[in-house]
Amino acid sequence: MNYRKIFSATSVYRRLKLLYGFGLTVLCTVLFTIIVGLSSLASTVLAVLLAPVWLALCLFLLNRIYNAVGWKLEAGHLYLITAAFSENSVPEDAFTIVGEILRLLYPQKRYCALRKRIGRAVDEINRSMQKANSLVGDINGLKMMNEVGSLFLKFHLRFMRDCCISYMFMQMNEDPDSSSVNACAFYAINWKKLSERSSDISIFSVAAIAVPTAILGLVLGPVLSLIGLGAYSFYSWILGFMIVLTLKYAYFDTFLDIRCIDRFLQLCARNVPGERCYAQLRKTCPAFAYMMEKAGGHQTPTLPRTAKKRQKARPAPVHSPDPSHPIVCPRCRTANKTDALFCVGCGMRLARSQR
Repeated sequence: MNYRKIFSATSVYRRLKLLYGFGLTVLCTVLFTIIVGLSSLASTVLAVLLAPVWLALCLFLLNRIYNAVGWKLEAGHLYLITAAFSENSVPEDAFTIVGEILRLLYPQKRYCALRKRIGRAVDEINRSMQKANSLVGDINGLKMMNEVGSLFLKFHLRFMRDCCISYMFMQMNEDPDSSSVNACAFYAINWKKLSERSSDISIFSVAAIAVPTAILGLVLGPVLSLIGLGAYSFYSWILGFMIVLTLKYAYFDTFLDIRCIDRFLQLCARNVPGERCYAQLRKTCPAFAYMMEKAGGHQTPTLPRTAKKRQKARPAPVHSPDPSHPIVCPRCRTANKTDALFCVGCGMRLARSQR
């Protein structure tokens, strides 16, 4: 499947992300309206004091809602993108399959913990690699410019974290702790090629936020003035910023995730980390060392196989399977339907040769 087909096939999660983002925007706006109402009853001083309260309350609620709903949208969308690349198709009953897999293998606490560990490891690996490859790090004057550039390029790391999570989803037969370690090692061994487009992604990410936010801020400001809220016209910029973040989260980030995951999986099939890579990362990256400790070392990494290679190696059977013979899962020995894509007992992806 090409980028456009994957983007279209996973549209159900894209629409859910859009509703999720706009719901959070409405929630923050309602809280702001309450703050404005309370401050209008008192004085401007109270409004200034309540502003940080509003911000803290919004951040608290956003975090709570993400832990309840947002992580499922994120994980489900990444899983469908991964399935599209590995199986060249997206399951029809996506919600049921993704829900079972998350419930059995990646519950909320485990997924969020793995996501946090991978994010920290990717950040440390990136800083370590930049330091090793920097030619201007010790030159006075240029050192600060190099640090500013590194901070700017961190927009790229969010997509690298998603690539590692995608690899973890692809290796359903491995322990998640071990596959997350291998994913970070694959990122390290392919860091140079994966970072070739980091500046473009960072520039596009910043431009996708700054330009539409400025336009919406200029448009929404007069609107607030017309309805008698001219004193709070500054909120037009905040509202525009939240709307832009929602659109970016649902559309722009999804497209970049698809491109980056495709690039990541292609490079993983070519370059495999060896024992020296694991030993070096364990010395230079404390977050990676902690991940290896949680995983009890590391297993030999499994190469991700693209859909095209799978089709050549294991073509789909011409004749339909005998409905009288159920599929037995090789992991938990649970009997499944003949057309099952995943085991109902443990969530393992069933190979075509087993179906």
